[in-house]
Amino acid sequence: MNNMYSRGLVTSLWSTPVIILANVAIFVLVPMLAVQTEREHTRSSQQLHMLIKMVFFQLFNTVIATLSFLFMHWGEQSPGTFTCPLPQQPLLAPEEACFHPSLAGVVFDPRCVKHWYVTGAAVLINVVIGDCAVILGFVDFIRPDKLILRYLVAPNAPTQAEMNQIYALDSEAYLPFRYQLVLKVVCITFIFSPAIPLLLPIAAVFCFASYWVDRYNLLRVFKPPPRTTDRTVTMSVLYILPLAVFGHLLAAIFFYSKQARQDVPLVYYGLLTFLALLVMVRITGSVAAQSQRPGQSQSGFADDLDEPGEAAREDEAAARHSTELRAHLDAIELYLPPLSRELLDDTYATAAREVSEAMPSANSASRVISSSHRLAPSALGDETPATS
Repeated sequence: MNNMYSRGLVTSLWSTPVIILANVAIFVLVPMLAVQTEREHTRSSQQLHMLIKMVFFQLFNTVIATLSFLFMHWGEQSPGTFTCPLPQQPLLAPEEACFHPSLAGVVFDPRCVKHWYVTGAAVLINVVIGDCAVILGFVDFIRPDKLILRYLVAPNAPTQAEMNQIYALDSEAYLPFRYQLVLKVVCITFIFSPAIPLLLPIAAVFCFASYWVDRYNLLRVFKPPPRTTDRTVTMSVLYILPLAVFGHLLAAIFFYSKQARQDVPLVYYGLLTFLALLVMVRITGSVAAQSQRPGQSQSGFADDLDEPGEAAREDEAAARHSTELRAHLDAIELYLPPLSRELLDDTYATAAREVSEAMPSANSASRVISSSHRLAPSALGDETPATS
């Protein structure tokens, strides 16, 4: 509204810091609540719930703020004021409204949709470019906290070991924070690319830059991240991205129909929404059934494949009941530094080598003892009974 009355700069001076502080408060509270209040049993569950909350907040905040401009009433202005945006477009009369509720279709005045391209769409472009420049470039790559710790705090450490600990940043919450930002940009691009094709190259540049920023941070800034499972990736691929695809379809129907000045019946949106719910229910049912299904080695094979099935079952049982730590590293959320993993593997290799070297001598000794037992009765005479 302040853009409309040419007071956008004054509003931005006080509203932008408020918005930034509100967003920062959300991202600070999410990990604090996850650690202090929720107390998840596994790190994967903790990061999964952090990811869901932050992605929902980001998408809900951005989508609602952007689509709210579709309901703005662009009325006549007082003389001497500049109407921004699109002053050459015919404005709505005071008694007219942008949205007309109707069961026949989603009825928006085309003039309001045209105004949206320089209000809501401009806000959306600012959000995505701001994520690329400020969040990815400044917060995640330059990282002011890294500069403060490395050049102000670390040099004052009393010992070299403490300095090393301060110099390398902790990466407990790095992956969910970075992943939620990528999902935000990808989902926004999916949903609004029919209206704003410029989002596609911006998202491509963002994903390309994200790879190099993460590569640099994980190799040169942070300690190795803790070992987790693939639950966050599974959640995004099976649930979040399909919803973004259906959002893309709904947005395409809406914006293309307004460009063609052809109202789409409401039943089309209802059928597409029902299809989205049906797909999500089927995905949830398939995931639940797969989680309850026994493994391949326990499901049974045909009669001509019984032997491979038995061998696979024996190998699985041996691995499951093994007491060695390395047999469980891929099944539990345990992180081992590279040097510790190398020392652990070397210890197991040395023990296995010692056992293999001891086996031939033990076998030869047993053969000598057994042969001496077989020869003893014949030396004493045939009438002496053979004893073991």
